Amino acid sequence: MSQTWSTFCSRCMSQTCLTLAYISRLMHVPNMSYTSSRLNADAMSQTWSYTGFHNVADACSRHVLH
Repeated sequence: MSQTWSTFCSRCMSQTCLTLAYISRLMHVPNMSYTSSRLNADAMSQTWSYTGFHNVADACSRHVLH
């Protein structure tokens, strides 16, 4: 089970990084500092969201195994 979650985590984080790189190349906004901070905030919220889900899943799997 943990191998599956770690593989999923790697894919999730890689996809997030690729998406951010792609979006930042497409955007032509005069205020790049705002765009950059907005993209960073979006990436962090996705990471926190995944981390919360991952912790709940781990807790459930430990509960089932005991």
